[in-house]
Amino acid sequence: MKKRLPALLLALSMLTPLPARAAQPETPPVSPWACDAMYEALALGLWEADGTESVLEEITDEQLERIRSIVSDRLALLKAPARAPAPPPAINTTRGGVVNALYRQAAVWDFPEVEADADAVDCLVEMGVLLGRGEARDLALESPCTLQEALVMAQRLVLHLYDRRGAGAQGFLWRAEGNGNTLYLLGTIHVDRDNIYPLSGRLREIIAGADDAIFEVDFGDKEDTQAFLAMQDYPEGEALRDHVSGALFQEAVSVGAALPQPYTMDEAAVDRYKPWAYANLVNSVTLLMGEDSLEDPLAVDIYIYNKAASSGVTVDAVESYVYQGELFDSLSGPYQAGYLSGALSGFRAAQRGDTVSSGVEDISRWVEWWKNGDAASFAAAYGKDEVLRAADELDERLLLRRDPGMIEYADRYLSAEGPRTGILVVGAAHMIGETGVVRGLQALGYTVELAPDGR
Repeated sequence: MKKRLPALLLALSMLTPLPARAAQPETPPVSPWACDAMYEALALGLWEADGTESVLEEITDEQLERIRSIVSDRLALLKAPARAPAPPPAINTTRGGVVNALYRQAAVWDFPEVEADADAVDCLVEMGVLLGRGEARDLALESPCTLQEALVMAQRLVLHLYDRRGAGAQGFLWRAEGNGNTLYLLGTIHVDRDNIYPLSGRLREIIAGADDAIFEVDFGDKEDTQAFLAMQDYPEGEALRDHVSGALFQEAVSVGAALPQPYTMDEAAVDRYKPWAYANLVNSVTLLMGEDSLEDPLAVDIYIYNKAASSGVTVDAVESYVYQGELFDSLSGPYQAGYLSGALSGFRAAQRGDTVSSGVEDISRWVEWWKNGDAASFAAAYGKDEVLRAADELDERLLLRRDPGMIEYADRYLSAEGPRTGILVVGAAHMIGETGVVRGLQALGYTVELAPDGR
């Protein structure tokens, strides 16, 4: 399993989960002024944007309680000293009631800017959490509070308290410079788990302030995505059972029935998949097991892509989904069968709570290093150079064949007429090692250094 973990890490960014094959619920309408804030609320887990809630209607007691609980969980991660318990606040669904609820939730901890027994409205206005409605900035405290307004205030509160403490995920971030251009190199872990959000304020500033954001693929290219989905299935007349042993196929069907919702599938659905595609799906679900929700995981790459696009940043891609699918399609039959067998074994291990054999423990450790910006620990644990010397089929395709293209793209960006500032967002494994982007650019004469504190 150890040798397969690096390939698994890269494979996660190439997966379109099964629910994408079906019609998706429409995203509920959001006011234009609130789009960015609502996306942060989504990343923080404050809402799910699954089409079941109208964010422009008055918030319900249940929704407010859910928001309070999630805010509490996020603020607890800051590890501030706890204050003596206070009487429970009087909660209602007016704007003033929501303000009071959020203030009381923050006042549980000894944050200097959230004084105990302070006026909730004055406190949240000073923190920039409560801004008021319209050009007149009417606080409208007695008016009903919409779910959207509550979510916007909740994410402002969380981000303010994190930013004031320099908290939030730092990422594996380098800065490359050349010809008056700056290119930030962000190596990502392609999962959404272990409270990876919020990103640090400085990293969010870099994303919003970039001229260009470059990713492995263009996540918004529907034609490319649909073509990749089609590549995952066998053509008419072929099926998974024709390409793997009977025992492996039966285990694949058994795991399909055991996958948690919304990924559960029957034998006919499993039989459509090619081994590599089904293995990728099972691997991604395995790494999300134990999280509060398995639906719509928001990998960092997708988060940054949407943040950049909504901020007017120019978006580009180094590769395409189809190119990545071709790399998997070219794997030999025996290798694909072994890859699938390993994925099924990993899922069974996760079912048993064996986080070591399943690989979940390794990924959690990598995510923790990512949040702390500890690229050195990740590189040492990953052992990319050793992995590549093992001449594994998938590692060769996903690393050796792809690293040069990423280095070439970064070189073109830095050598172009400037000044411009961009951010290249690709899997962390592409940044490290002898063949990685960092050393590749340094060999070309560029200055490349770890960006201290996200700068």
